[in-house]
Amino acid sequence: MRSLQRPTQARPAGFTLVEMMIALTIVSIIMLATMASLQREATSIGELQRLSYSERLIQDLFTKIEQRLDFGQGLNPTTTLAAGLSAGGTGGMILQDPLGFPFEGTVIIEPGTGSEERIEFDGLAPSVSELTALTRGADGTTQSSHPSNSLVLWEGVSYPIEDQVAPAAGTFDGITGDIRGNVFFRGDGVGFTYRRPVDPAGTGTFIDSGGIRWGATVGGADSVDGCACLVFSPIAVVTEAQRNFDINSDGDMDDTFDLGGISDLAWNAFDPALGTSSLELVSPILLQEQDNYGGDMDGDGLDDPMFLWSPDSGRLRIRMFALLGDVNSHEVVKRFETVLYLRNGAAD
Repeated sequence: MRSLQRPTQARPAGFTLVEMMIALTIVSIIMLATMASLQREATSIGELQRLSYSERLIQDLFTKIEQRLDFGQGLNPTTTLAAGLSAGGTGGMILQDPLGFPFEGTVIIEPGTGSEERIEFDGLAPSVSELTALTRGADGTTQSSHPSNSLVLWEGVSYPIEDQVAPAAGTFDGITGDIRGNVFFRGDGVGFTYRRPVDPAGTGTFIDSGGIRWGATVGGADSVDGCACLVFSPIAVVTEAQRNFDINSDGDMDDTFDLGGISDLAWNAFDPALGTSSLELVSPILLQEQDNYGGDMDGDGLDDPMFLWSPDSGRLRIRMFALLGDVNSHEVVKRFETVLYLRNGAAD
């Protein structure tokens, strides 16, 4: 007699609840990991895009500068005092030759000596030979008396000194690296003064009976009395402690920097009251160390003036350090450099 067997119950198709939970957990982990990876990738792409944008800003700045200086003529704002200056005088400072000194800024008197003083000024007298509205002892210097014929520099200027072999102490303000070798220079190098051919009457030519008409565009119009300069314009302060980053690679995080851009200033060289103008050429991404403009910005032991002007050859080296942003939580400071040769050289 055949024995009766209990029929085998077929297992239902699909997953059990436990298996479903395990599968969902695995899928969730994969999705979270994918999302995190995509987010990191998107962040990296955004950071790189910001870096690329900032780099384009600097390249655009160089193009704007080249356009402004095309056919231009460089000036070297250095002169001497026409009259002595007492230690406490704030009324005015009379110069022998003020050509190229902007309508506001800072001058350095007796650079490289124990009497060196930086003086801020906020105006040019109509006589064009007097800087007015003085603030004495600027940038940590001490007020001093200065005799007539003392050397006076606009702080923006920077030029190689004559003796490049064994210059005496006090005859130069720094040493910068260059493709020509190390260069001893005078000044801070955060600006450059220039003029260019102008045609105020719209005659279609820049030349008259006296030769080329030199000047600048002031208030939207050409003027033979005009003068212009490119200059670093600080608008904010950045500290290494805030950024947790050694910006100038000097081995500490104790330094403070001015963050700013480059302005193109223009003014009437005979009377600034007749017109001045200012145009920002780049957003504030450039750095200069406070109280050490033109100093070492990359830790190589050499100074880094923004503008190094060689009047004898018409050569203008431009070197900028830009705070571009951060990548993977690390700040990026990059050096940009170019060299221009002004086809009309320097003013006599």
